[in-house]
Amino acid sequence: MTTTLSPELRQALLQALREDQEFREEAQALLLTQQLLQLPEQVARLTDQMAAFTAEQKQFNYEQRQVNAQVNRRLEWLENAAAELRSDLNQVKGDVSQLVGSDVERKVQSNIGNILRRYDNSLRQVVMLKSPDYPADMETSDRIADAQAAGAITEDEYAQLDAVDLIVRARTAGAAADTYFAIEISRTISGQDISRAAARADILARALRVPAQGAVIGYQIQEEARRRAAADSVAVITYARLAPVGR
Repeated sequence: MTTTLSPELRQALLQALREDQEFREEAQALLLTQQLLQLPEQVARLTDQMAAFTAEQKQFNYEQRQVNAQVNRRLEWLENAAAELRSDLNQVKGDVSQLVGSDVERKVQSNIGNILRRYDNSLRQVVMLKSPDYPADMETSDRIADAQAAGAITEDEYAQLDAVDLIVRARTAGAAADTYFAIEISRTISGQDISRAAARADILARALRVPAQGAVIGYQIQEEARRRAAADSVAVITYARLAPVGR
């Protein structure tokens, strides 16, 4: 039940609170008692509100962890897929490079006589002693093996001759002896090709005791590599038919 005070009574009570200290203390005690009585209810409401907030926060955190886990799984899948794709592309590139290299070697092998005669028109006969598809002929193999057994070349140098792309014997018009070529084949001639050709020609000359010329055959060569070939006395032979289709 709510009691409405008249203006006169309200004014009298306010004046009493201002002027009567004992009355004011009794009124404060009464008001504080009422507030204290209401405090547990207020605390309970606040506790319920905090509990509800905490539950909502826990639910949000749980859902966020689920979302993060799902995102991480998708990112991991994407990373694995990208790694597999890169691996597949590298494999394809390697396969294509190997196929291109094999094609270049076959073209050189099947046209070596014409290629060398275009390089030196004094050549009258070209005999292939070793190619990418076939090991060295029996006589050449025996002579190289004998040179290694006699110490003229080392075991590593023997392996170098086994790895050379082509060994060719060419007869030059008017020459007293045939010339042998240690040939490296590459679509794009590099400095490494030139170094190998020079080194293997030197080994071939010591193994067979014949004049030997290092040579590189390819479709193209950079100017720096060409200068290196000149310094190492390596013949550079570029052959247009080694160009890829469409060029």
